[in-house]
Amino acid sequence: MLAAGVLCACGGNTTSPLTGEPLPDVAIIVVDTLRADAVVRAETPGIDDIAQKGIRVPFAWSPSTWTAPSTLSLMTGTHVRDHGWDLPFPRFMAQAGLSYPSVDDRTTLAEVLTTHGYRTIGLFANPLLSRNLGWERGYGDWQQEHDSSMARTLRRSVRYMKQFDPNRPLMVYLHLLGPHQPIRPSRQAARRWGVRSETRHLSRKGIRIEHAVAGRRDNQDQYVRAYHAQVEDTDSKVGELVQVMKRRGRPLLVVLTSDHGELLGEHDSWGHETSVWNALTHVPLIVSGDGLIPIPEVMTTAAIPDYITKAVGIPHQWPVSIDDQPVLVSQRDGAVAVSGDGRYRGIWDTDGATLTGVYDIVMDPDEAMAIPDFAPRAVLQMHRSHWLAETPNNVRDALDEALDDETRSLLEELGYMGHTEADDATDPVEAVPE
Repeated sequence: MLAAGVLCACGGNTTSPLTGEPLPDVAIIVVDTLRADAVVRAETPGIDDIAQKGIRVPFAWSPSTWTAPSTLSLMTGTHVRDHGWDLPFPRFMAQAGLSYPSVDDRTTLAEVLTTHGYRTIGLFANPLLSRNLGWERGYGDWQQEHDSSMARTLRRSVRYMKQFDPNRPLMVYLHLLGPHQPIRPSRQAARRWGVRSETRHLSRKGIRIEHAVAGRRDNQDQYVRAYHAQVEDTDSKVGELVQVMKRRGRPLLVVLTSDHGELLGEHDSWGHETSVWNALTHVPLIVSGDGLIPIPEVMTTAAIPDYITKAVGIPHQWPVSIDDQPVLVSQRDGAVAVSGDGRYRGIWDTDGATLTGVYDIVMDPDEAMAIPDFAPRAVLQMHRSHWLAETPNNVRDALDEALDDETRSLLEELGYMGHTEADDATDPVEAVPE
């Protein structure tokens, strides 16, 4: 039970070792698969409220373009090149008869905060995070919850802490599935975005990437609409989670971001199965609340642990720091995207050495045409060379054993294993016309 973990080991430090001030609560909210421009297009009053009382980072990148390596970077304050977990998408691993290794040799933010007296709770809706790959290290409780029940579970935990350990600071990691496929937005959001009833029932759990990839323009348009409708549904859950934490009546630092974005037809691609295009790397990043310190306008989410420990007044040296030279790097299957300012970005091929193109995302947000200009190319080459020189190159080998059945089942639910016949079945109850 979650509450049982919260009740144990009361007492301990409640002040910053650097400032002597009370340690604030910390809430890290990750909305899976949320591209940066989606919070501009969709109506997101919950996220907007966080931003209004805080700082929005205009150029924030995820360290990779799918959940596993990106989340490991966020938790350990390291680039993917450093922690070495740059492994293929699940269906490719399954085809090769391989499985994923754990990362248990890197200090996590939760471990650091626990050492300094924090209660630590992790609630996640993405079932990939239930696998024993090292996510849970440092958390007193690490539990899978649906988006719809996450606020209720958090509220119960907060209630127990108020009764038994009211002064202890709390750090929560809240990972919502958000607009990750399969998508079935609420009827209200669907109506606002013009998502048809039959779209919500194209499979047992809604519309899937396969329905857009099949090439029907109507399905593609419906997928984009459903994606943004789901963002609006998720925004209401973000607001609930923040309110639960505020009711503790303690100083609170909120960090909202995503693990990666999503391709919605750019480059004739859908989802996030491969590549490092800007729609995948550019994510929202907002910090809000008490004790804010200056934050760079150009920042990788791998620097979040450093920002948090500095903001709350806990000494710790992370591999990636907010004080580093501003450079954005996202890595996927060996391919690397690099930017120094968030505007000009270069992409190097999977061999790690071939620059395939330089793009100006202000003039060409869809990266439809590479620019020939020498100056941006030279600057990006310099940024990449500096990153290569400063970042250790570690490689984690896949395990020579097949994915277990439970893991395969969980990954199929997310569409990570490709199309399944079960996806085609409509829900006889949900399929009733509205």
